[in-house]
Amino acid sequence: MDDAALRAWDRLLDRIDRDGYESLNAREAAWVSVRSLIDTTQGGGLISYFYSTAADHLEECRAALRMLKQSAVLDCLDRAAELFPEDSLDNVETRAEVISAWSDDDEEIDATLEDIDDELRDLFDGLEEKLDRYVMEDPRDDDWSE
Repeated sequence: MDDAALRAWDRLLDRIDRDGYESLNAREAAWVSVRSLIDTTQGGGLISYFYSTAADHLEECRAALRMLKQSAVLDCLDRAAELFPEDSLDNVETRAEVISAWSDDDEEIDATLEDIDDELRDLFDGLEEKLDRYVMEDPRDDDWSE
């Protein structure tokens, strides 16, 4: 991100701290949800995303990935989400309980997550470029759709 984008990002995070995620418009929610996916995954694999509160906004992230036409990234995210019971995806505590219940010896889950992480590493540069272009567009031209 360039300096202007970094300043805008910092202001956005300050507003989330002050007014909550719900105060974001569609463009801002797309930026936060996708940027959070990228940052948490790059910091510790996709499992880190599900261990964080970022995944509390999984549906917003999915919508943003669809809008950005990032179907391969969305497919990776959905494949990881399938490892969780559907009713466990709503909050970080429930997701953490599910992850903690997985056996340390479960090679299938480990292999699935490793494969997804490998795929995402190859996809994130393109995703970041598209996200940066979208964020820097004139918001009056916003054509947000799910």
